[in-house]
Amino acid sequence: MTTVMPVGARDLAIETAKDAGAILRERLELDRTIDFKGAIDLVTDADRASEELVGTCITTA
Repeated sequence: MTTVMPVGARDLAIETAKDAGAILRERLELDRTIDFKGAIDLVTDADRASEELVGTCITTA
C-alpha cells in the first residue's frame, strides 16, 4: 500500500513538530499549570500551547 501526501505536507509536518518541540523546551523549567483532560490524563499549559500550534498549522495549510 502506498500513501500519497500532498506536496509540502512532509516539510510542514517536520517544521510544525520542531516548532511544537520548541514551545515545550522553552517551558520546561518554568512553572506550569496542570489540568486534567480526562479522568487520569494530565495536561499542562505547555501541552495545550503545542497542541494549539499543531492544530493551527494543519488547518491553515
